[in-house]
Amino acid sequence: MGNFSHGFAARNFAHLYAVSGRQHSIDAVARMQRKNNKEKYKMGYRYHNYTDTAELEDIGMTPANFLRYAMMAFRPAETLLICTVLTLLVAIPCVLILINSESSSTRYAIAMAIVTGVIASGLVSLTLEMCNNYRHNRKRFVVLNYYLHVVSSYEEYINCSSHGKYEKYNKDACYYLSFQKTGEISNRLHAVAELVLIVAPPVDEALEKGSEYLAVKEMQYATRVKDAAEDILEIAKNQIFEHMKNHNYSFFDCLEEKYRDKLVAYSDHVEIRMTDKNLESVVCDYMLNNLDEQTRDVKAKLVAKLSNFDYAMHELQKMMRLEPVMYENLIPMEEKFKMDDAKLNSK
Repeated sequence: MGNFSHGFAARNFAHLYAVSGRQHSIDAVARMQRKNNKEKYKMGYRYHNYTDTAELEDIGMTPANFLRYAMMAFRPAETLLICTVLTLLVAIPCVLILINSESSSTRYAIAMAIVTGVIASGLVSLTLEMCNNYRHNRKRFVVLNYYLHVVSSYEEYINCSSHGKYEKYNKDACYYLSFQKTGEISNRLHAVAELVLIVAPPVDEALEKGSEYLAVKEMQYATRVKDAAEDILEIAKNQIFEHMKNHNYSFFDCLEEKYRDKLVAYSDHVEIRMTDKNLESVVCDYMLNNLDEQTRDVKAKLVAKLSNFDYAMHELQKMMRLEPVMYENLIPMEEKFKMDDAKLNSK
């Protein structure tokens, strides 16, 4: 998975909307990312707390977000429900005995002792479980903050990369069948293609280093995202071999001149010095940002993988609805730009 990642995904995507203080397009963000990391960027970067703590605590404490923080203690709810059910199963018969017994009877005294003990132990168990839940979810929030931010912002990024042609996610849309009939790739898949190299690395990193904080279903969808990205990389590798005129030398030198000239022009545009080491990443990036230039067979393969990628990311984002909202998601994008401009101008 690490092979398809490069400077395009090297740093926090949201913070770099304010490139040079005033350039806010997806293309500007990508260009600055590549400029900062001209060599191929591997997946080995560590998670980092990419927001300023003071800003996170100050802006993040909206009523809705405070409720999400509090709800950390109740997720997952299964253990809490089991503790509650077991407590009630023991307590209810004893309560019925108390109602139907004389207060001076031995039966009453035994039932009262059992009820008191069961309720007390039940409360202790629930309290400990809630504390463990909060500790676990809080650590998940800190360790996987970049992953949580990218996933929870996925639809917002789709909107930004759609360049005014945003299409909402449609579960019933059969993009592959539609492509087979019309030969046209939907606007949504064009937007998804621009985000693959941004979204896939943190998802892969979460699977590799933060799997203990992922739910089973979440791991399944994250693995599906990873597999789709790896399949897209494999398509890019095949493109390299198809355009090689001689298989005895390095990739870059033996590419067909016409295809190599296209890659050179593209790498110059995004300000990456192309070498054999990052050739796969550049080809993958070029291919995803120039879908219409590909052959129909390659387009069909990409449509299938991009559809799968989009579906899995949409399902992951649905699972984030109870997570505390990350800092950048709390304010409108234009307000974020103004704040970034003000910070840059104050330096």
